[in-house]
Amino acid sequence: MIDIHIDSCAWNVLLEFGVDLGSEFPTDSFRLWIPREIEMELAAIPSAKAELLTFIRDAVARCGVKVDVWFGFCDTDTQPEARKVGGFGEGRWVSKQEWEFVDANRRLIGSGDRPKTHLKKNEADLALAARSLSAVVLTADVKPAGPLAAARSMGGNVLDIRAYRAFPGSFRDFVITAAPVPGEGGSGPP
Repeated sequence: MIDIHIDSCAWNVLLEFGVDLGSEFPTDSFRLWIPREIEMELAAIPSAKAELLTFIRDAVARCGVKVDVWFGFCDTDTQPEARKVGGFGEGRWVSKQEWEFVDANRRLIGSGDRPKTHLKKNEADLALAARSLSAVVLTADVKPAGPLAAARSMGGNVLDIRAYRAFPGSFRDFVITAAPVPGEGGSGPP
């Protein structure tokens, strides 16, 4: 089983390329995820981008894309749309590898929440980067510095899907060829 986490910016490219996630990533071999932080970014997409929103909603519903939320005790004073962790029955334990990566790279997160997403600068990238150590992350926003670059330097499977434009095969082959998950099978969320 290969776990794939999809960055918010990747959806634009998936739409542009006409990628059908359901046919490219059958559920008997792949699990598709969006981290809670990415779900928060997706919720901030303006309604003026109706085609993109329809594409995302359809793919999430049709392809079984699930939200991956880490377990934590949330502040009940925080509005539900701003909560980044899930409680009992909602969240999963953070792996030791993920926790160590997040802890070592906290300095890359900016200060002050952005009003539309309730996230700090680079907070969603840090969540994705930690997951790339045991899964594939599809993004279209690979920068020379930041959490995703730090994960890549540690062997994280951060895949810039814009490179698919020059790939001769299927999108699934592109993902498998460009970013194989180390070890046997996926080791992402249960």
